[in-house]
Amino acid sequence: MKKCLRFLPNAITVLRIILTVLFMVILAGRLAQGSAGIPAGLYFIFGFICLSDFLDGAVARGLKAESGPGSILDILADSLFIFSSLIIFDFYGVMPVWFTAVVLADFLAFLMTSGFLLHIKPDKGRSYFVFDKAGRITAVIFYIIPAAACVAYAHPAWKSLLNVMIYLSVFTAGVSMSGRCVSCFLSLKIIKRY
Repeated sequence: MKKCLRFLPNAITVLRIILTVLFMVILAGRLAQGSAGIPAGLYFIFGFICLSDFLDGAVARGLKAESGPGSILDILADSLFIFSSLIIFDFYGVMPVWFTAVVLADFLAFLMTSGFLLHIKPDKGRSYFVFDKAGRITAVIFYIIPAAACVAYAHPAWKSLLNVMIYLSVFTAGVSMSGRCVSCFLSLKIIKRY
C-alpha cells in the first residue's frame, strides 16, 4: 500500500496535464467561435488545475515521496499549462506576443541558473531546481494570468487588471532573473578563490 501511495503525487500531476489539455480544447474552441463569453466550467477546470498544483507537492512532502522525476514532471505540467494558454491567447490576439517571449526567457533562465547552481553546489535532496522567492511570486502570477485573460476577454472592462498583472509579472521576473544571475556570478567568484 505504501508503494502505491508513493505514486499519488505523480498521479495528481498527470491529472493536471489531462485537465490542461481539456482547458486548452475548450478555450481554443471558444476563442475560435469568436464567442464573447467564457463558460463557467472553464473557470472550474482552472481551479482544479491550481488545486492539483498545490496538492501534488503537499502530498509528496507529506508522504516523503519527493523525487527528481516528480519535480521534473511538475515543472513540465506547469509549463504546459502556462505556455499552451499563452500561445492560444497570442494566436487569437488576446495577449501580447512579447509577453510570451518574456515568460519563455524567464523559464529558460530558471532552467539554466538552476542547472548551474546545482552543479556548483549539488543538492543532496531530490530537486533538480533552485527556487527563489521572487521567482515563486512570478510563477504564481504567470499561473493566474490565463484565468485573468479569460475574464478580460469575456468582460473587456477587466483588461486593465490583466495589463497590471502582465507588467507586475514582468517586473518580478526581472527581479528573479537578476537575483539568480547574481547568485551564479557570486558562486563563480567563490569557486575561483579556492
